[in-house]
Amino acid sequence: MFDLKYSLAKNLLRRKISKKKIDDLLIFLQRYITFADQGYNVKFDKEIGALTGNQKSMEIREMVLDKAEKKGIEKGVEKATVSFIMSLWETDNYTVSQIASLLKVSEEFVQNTIASK
Repeated sequence: MFDLKYSLAKNLLRRKISKKKIDDLLIFLQRYITFADQGYNVKFDKEIGALTGNQKSMEIREMVLDKAEKKGIEKGVEKATVSFIMSLWETDNYTVSQIASLLKVSEEFVQNTIASK
């Protein structure tokens, strides 16, 4: 699972996508796609920091996201999930099954999301 998540982050950084969108997707990966073993979350954060040279600002964004989450902002997460699914699907690098596994959602949810766009 770590390798898939890390590979996804590296692929995003190689694409010609706006910096803001990449930042948003990396935040989503860091904050909402977590590992059961906290050590892997720390390792992933360090690896992304090394890739982007942006560790400090990512920590600030994490703090802001924690604050927003405590206020119960769920609509944004849902919208980000749909956007993230579409971003992954459009790369042609990930199957429905891989996306579902990465996001911890059902394959049916991923298929319905893709079909509705």
